[in-house]
Amino acid sequence: MKILALTAVNLEEKYLSCVPYFIDFWLALKSHRSDVSFEPKVLVVAGELPIELLDYRNWCELYSCSEELSSVFVSQNIRTLQPSLESSDYVITTDVDMLPLHTRVFMSAIEEILSGEEIVICRDVLSPGQYPICYNLASPATWNKINNVNCTEDIDKKLVEVFEQISSNGDYRGQHGGSGWFTDQEILYEEINMFEKLGGRVKKLSDRDTRHRRLDRLWHPFPINWLLLPLVPFGFFSDYHVHHPIGLHKRYVKIVLSLLKFRNKLII
Repeated sequence: MKILALTAVNLEEKYLSCVPYFIDFWLALKSHRSDVSFEPKVLVVAGELPIELLDYRNWCELYSCSEELSSVFVSQNIRTLQPSLESSDYVITTDVDMLPLHTRVFMSAIEEILSGEEIVICRDVLSPGQYPICYNLASPATWNKINNVNCTEDIDKKLVEVFEQISSNGDYRGQHGGSGWFTDQEILYEEINMFEKLGGRVKKLSDRDTRHRRLDRLWHPFPINWLLLPLVPFGFFSDYHVHHPIGLHKRYVKIVLSLLKFRNKLII
């Protein structure tokens, strides 16, 4: 079965520069189950693909939005709409600066799906009223039941409607943590809860359930991040929240990637 890891970016350098690493890490991720594979996909909110992503065009797809819409808003909110239109067996939502280091969280979700659940919310880290984008796993058919998206035009319409709502008071600036920043997570919460009320089967996992552990830019600054590197090939960490700007930390990121690939040789 193919699991598509879906994210989106606009042309902001902070996140655009993460795209090659996002793709490389997901392509390097291997499951102990030979019938499971992971494939990345990046929706690029732009009129044309930036030159620095040409070598990664096979894993990128352009989405051109109206000039009236904030590309920040679009790149956040399209991640929970696009899954309905994909052809993979399952789609998992994620951030472009969240790099996978282990499959245990995703495989826990797959096991729940195979046991009869329709969508799995993989983490329990937010207060009531929001579900985290990292990570939610379901088939395209289930995503369709949740968001009622049947075509690209449906995505366009939904984005316009929501953006008009959150920007009507003039406070929206697309600023991290500012007005409207958590709209995607709030709408995801509302739609999944409605899906569940209508009989949908929703599984909510906790970090304790999945043994999720993060190599994190906030909690593991220099030199702690370097001291923790030996734990990567042993599968201690589930993912890596990259240090920004990624260009200043590319040597470290490349070492983490090499350790992930080394781990593959140990388990495959």
